[in-house]
Amino acid sequence: MSEVFEGYERQYCELSANLSKKCTASGALDGERKKQKLSEIRTGLEDAESLIRKMDLEARSLQPNVKAVLLAKLREYKSDLNNLKSEVKRIASGNLNPAARDELLESGMADALSASADQRSRLMMTTDRLNQSSDRIKDSRRTMLETEELGVSILQDLHSQRQALLHANNTMKWPILQAFPTFSPCYLRPFLRRCAQQSALAIGKKLHALILTTGLYTTQHSFLLNTLLHFYASCGDTPSARKLFDEIPLSSKDTADWTALMSSFSRQNMPREALCLFAQMRQNVVEIDDVAMICLFSACAWLRDVEVGSQGHGFVLKTGLKGRTKVSNAVMDMYEKCGLVGEMKRVFSEMKEKNVVSWTVLLDGVLKWEGVKSGRLVFDDMPERNEVAWTIMIVSYVGSGFCKEGFSLLSEMMFHWRFKLNYITLCSLLSACAQSGDVMMGRWVHVYGLKVMGMEMDIMVGTALVDMYAKCGRIDTAVKVFDCMPRRNVVAWNAMLSGLAMHGRGRVVVDMFPRMIEEVRPDDLTFIAILSACSHSGLIDEGSYYFDSLESVYGITPKIDHYACMVDLLGRTGRLEEAETLIKQMPIAPNEVVLGSLLGSCSAHGKLQLGERVLQWLIEMDPHNTEYHILLSNMYALAGKRNKANALRKVLKVKRIRKVPGMSSIHVDGQLHQFSAGDKSHLRTREIYLMLYDMIQRLRSAGYVPNTASQVLSGTDGVGDNVGELLEEKEQALFLHSEKLAVCFGLLSTKPGTPLYIFKNLRICQDCHAAFKIVSKIYNREIAVRDRNRFHCFKQGTCSCSDFW
Repeated sequence: MSEVFEGYERQYCELSANLSKKCTASGALDGERKKQKLSEIRTGLEDAESLIRKMDLEARSLQPNVKAVLLAKLREYKSDLNNLKSEVKRIASGNLNPAARDELLESGMADALSASADQRSRLMMTTDRLNQSSDRIKDSRRTMLETEELGVSILQDLHSQRQALLHANNTMKWPILQAFPTFSPCYLRPFLRRCAQQSALAIGKKLHALILTTGLYTTQHSFLLNTLLHFYASCGDTPSARKLFDEIPLSSKDTADWTALMSSFSRQNMPREALCLFAQMRQNVVEIDDVAMICLFSACAWLRDVEVGSQGHGFVLKTGLKGRTKVSNAVMDMYEKCGLVGEMKRVFSEMKEKNVVSWTVLLDGVLKWEGVKSGRLVFDDMPERNEVAWTIMIVSYVGSGFCKEGFSLLSEMMFHWRFKLNYITLCSLLSACAQSGDVMMGRWVHVYGLKVMGMEMDIMVGTALVDMYAKCGRIDTAVKVFDCMPRRNVVAWNAMLSGLAMHGRGRVVVDMFPRMIEEVRPDDLTFIAILSACSHSGLIDEGSYYFDSLESVYGITPKIDHYACMVDLLGRTGRLEEAETLIKQMPIAPNEVVLGSLLGSCSAHGKLQLGERVLQWLIEMDPHNTEYHILLSNMYALAGKRNKANALRKVLKVKRIRKVPGMSSIHVDGQLHQFSAGDKSHLRTREIYLMLYDMIQRLRSAGYVPNTASQVLSGTDGVGDNVGELLEEKEQALFLHSEKLAVCFGLLSTKPGTPLYIFKNLRICQDCHAAFKIVSKIYNREIAVRDRNRFHCFKQGTCSCSDFW
């Protein structure tokens, strides 16, 4: 606090106390002595006002957090000063009752009144209220409604004074208690509503405590518990809201109380609880309004529960709520989240009144399920577009790799329509860049954020930047952004740790964790990142330590994802028996991720029998997942069991289950170029294949031998075929892998020495992994490949994974 302010404050307090004593004394005087005393008091009041002005100027020159505290003090001082002025006017008019004055002096209360300026002013006002202070009571209540903190303080002071005066009233001949307003629910409910509007949870809790200590909650028809329910629901304190909801009798609850709790459940991602509450509403014959239906559809959308959502839609049609635009929008959103685009479009076409939200929901659904071309048609047809619609369309372009179209639309949004990018838009754009690997757009967003927000960048934007740079292969830039963030929460730390884990920097993650716990408390996602980092780096001891410490040290119950990481760690290091034992001892049933990790380890270490058992478990879970079938087929091929390998692939063919095609993409000059195996659709196909031929020749000269061991060709059984032709066919299939075509295009289209960043939807194969190590050396290029699991950074003949993947 400022020393100057403290000096003024001391002078004011001394002056205020002195003026209070003079006011008390002048009340018992008459004639000239009274006029002289009042003149002295008025002069002192002018000095007090001067001191308050000086304190106000000094407070406003300080830091915001200090300024707020000091200005709150000044409001109290100004209130005291106004009370003194009112008291001087009353004394000058001679309104004090002589009998009351004599009794007051005889009772010894004058000394108590002069003890503090605050108590004196309120008790002197009490005497005035005995006669004619109804207007002042209204002013006091209006002041309480204007400032929550001051209002709570006044209420608590009044309560304390009222208790103190209970004793004083027994010895006085005049009814002081009648001068103070009794606590009434009608005075407290506006405070609680204001707290709810501003999410002032701490202040609302003080009021709740006041209601409990005064016993006001037992007042008939007070509805204070209902107001408290709405307050806690609005502030996101769902457990407290639920507790109050259960305490309110059914006869005292209306539809608004039910929907307040339902809305809180929906906002806090508790959809099942929201559905259960809706069922209770129906059982208790509570009137269902549009808010209740919107909450229902929101819960169904979250759970992808189209069955309950369809029943809710039928209820809306029967009750006539379909005419409510908000309800129809919620129905559309539910169908869109469940993938029923046709139903969504039908609801949209039947709506009599459509607003911008209706069109935006339609746009989001069409973009998600029908692609950017169909989505752009909807976007162009929109009669009105808000920031959300523009953002959704631009993000869809960027996420799909249409960078130029995204930039063009972004320019139109900002420069023609004058929309500004808020932090939500920036985070959405960065997320799309991370998904597509478009670092150019991501850098533009970064620069824009710095220009708009400066170095004090929003923590959500900073976290999105860390995530974007890490997923685009620029992990060192991600670390720099993270280190420059002025404030970091657990989400930011998790993004940084996950990025480092993805790049195989497990030791850095383990060394960074102690720094994290000094700033924030780790959560379950933190340990998923740490265990994943240990898995990708082979840190078995460190991973085991953190897994064993989850519950005992950090109080986190291990979830299915933690078990999946631990199974992966044990499997990668060859401890498959321990991994299988851990799965059997899990308190929860294993899912596809856990068993898939074990199957991958079986493939890496040639554990065919265990792999066969794991595949049976996986088939029971998801018979249409081709990845696991292909993995076991490759294991059979490596073990020399060609017949079984071919038979397994024939099963997929008979069941018409198609393998997910491998796709690789690369960004060059702001444009995304995608390739599939054997792709010849690119405009520069001839040049790409000439480069491929040249690259293979140089690779062979450097010692490259195609890894055909696990290559299984459809329609061949390996018996009776010309071995040479078969081998050549297998090698040719390896040469045409999508990632090799992407690298060839990158070598063609960029300057020598430029790093190449490849993004693949599946796991990179062993042959491409071995080939890229040699390519990075003979072409003197850094090649970063992001596959489904992690990054592989090839440089001068080595990979960042150290062949541990």
